Amino acid sequence: MKAFTVLVLGVSLSFYSCKSQSQAMDSNNVEPVNIEKENTSANEDGVYDIIVSFASKGTGINRDVKQKLDDALTVFSQNNGVTLNLEKLGWGREGEIDYLFLTKNLSTKQKKELKAKVKEVIGDTEMIFISYDSKCVHKR
Repeated sequence: MKAFTVLVLGVSLSFYSCKSQSQAMDSNNVEPVNIEKENTSANEDGVYDIIVSFASKGTGINRDVKQKLDDALTVFSQNNGVTLNLEKLGWGREGEIDYLFLTKNLSTKQKKELKAKVKEVIGDTEMIFISYDSKCVHKR
């Protein structure tokens, strides 16, 4: 009797495990959520002109420098009369964030000024990285 019960249980489990798994309900309607998108134009190849990555070693990002960068970008936009194509992409649990810039709408002079301003504000900060003309590794 014991062997029969084990046999029935094993057969029923094997049928259950072989059952085809269908997609989750409405899985085709899922859209990615980005925490802060501002005036981002379509970027087909995924390459951004400037990427500023705020990273952390377990104590959170440098919020002072982030605030200084936000203020500097606001002043830059106002002084030059342009709207920056900036996408802010959060990717970590401690406030890690990437600032993704597309500078197609800026003149060559404005691009140089923007790069210099970003570099000036960031300085030699340890956990903030700047990269140029590259893909965002955190964007899916």
